Amino acid sequence: MARSRRETWVGYALVSMYAVFELAALLSQFALDEEVLAVLLMVVATSISIAALKVAQPLTLRFRIIALCICYFGLTTIFASAHFLLFSRDRSAYAFADAVGSARLSATTAEARREMLTTQVQLNVLSAFGDDSVSMLKMLQSDDSTVSQGANSLRLAVNTYMMPPAGFLVTHTLFITTPGQTYALSGDIIGDPRAPPILEMTEATNLGDFRRGLSHLRSAIQAEHDHAAELVLQRTAVWEYSDFLYFSAVTITTVGFGDIVPANRAGRLLVGAEAMAGVFLVAFALTFFWPDRQRTSTE
Repeated sequence: MARSRRETWVGYALVSMYAVFELAALLSQFALDEEVLAVLLMVVATSISIAALKVAQPLTLRFRIIALCICYFGLTTIFASAHFLLFSRDRSAYAFADAVGSARLSATTAEARREMLTTQVQLNVLSAFGDDSVSMLKMLQSDDSTVSQGANSLRLAVNTYMMPPAGFLVTHTLFITTPGQTYALSGDIIGDPRAPPILEMTEATNLGDFRRGLSHLRSAIQAEHDHAAELVLQRTAVWEYSDFLYFSAVTITTVGFGDIVPANRAGRLLVGAEAMAGVFLVAFALTFFWPDRQRTSTE
C-alpha cells in the first residue's frame, strides 16, 4: 500500500515537472509584460499548491511535509504577485528605505547605460550595412550567409530543429558581430518589437522589402535606445517582480526588515493579510500533520 502511494506521488510529481517545463518553454516564446507574468505565476502557484495538498493528504508524513513546503512557496508567490500588481497600479502603495532606493537607482542607471551602449552599437552596424546594396543582396539570396564590413559582420540564419513530439522547430535569427561582442536577435519571440522586422527580412523576395524590414528593425532598436536614455535622464528606479518576491518572503515569515514598507491603506491591508496567512499556515501545518499519529497507531 505504501509503495502504491509512493508511486502515485512520484507519478504526479513527474507530470507536474513536465507541465512546468512545457509552460516555461511556451512562455519563452513570448516577450511578456511583468504584470501578465505576475498573474500567470499567481494562477500557477495556486493550482500547484492546491494539487499538492490534495495529493499528499492520504500519504505519509514525509510527503505531506513536501506538500506543505510547496504550499508555503506557492503562498509566497501568490502574495508577491499581488504586491507587484498593486505597486504597478499605484507606486505610492509602497515606500523604500533611502539606502535601498539609492542602490536600486544606481543599478537601474547602470543597466540603462549598458542598454544604451548595446543598442547604439547595433544601430551603427545596421546603418553601415543598410547602405551596402551588395551585402543586402547576398543576405537576400541565402538563408544563412555572412556578410562582412571591416571588423563587423551580419548573418541572417533560418534553422530547423527536430523537437519531438511536436515535430520541427524553425528559428529566425539575426547575428550582429562586432570585435568585442556577438548579438543574437530572435525573430520568433511573440511580443518582441524586433521580431516582426527580422521575419520581414527573412521572408523578403526583393531588395526593397529587405531594406524595409531592416529599417523597421532599426526603428525598434532606436525605441529601446530612447527608453534607456529616458531612464538615465529621469533617474527613475525600476522595481521588478523579484523585489516583491523577496518582500513577500520577508512578510510571510513575519521578519519585516523594514527596507520595503506599505505606504497606503491597500498596501497595509495586503501586508497584514499575508502576515496573518503566514501565522495561520503554522496552525494549518499542525492539523495537516496530526492525523499521521492516529494513522500510525491504527496501522
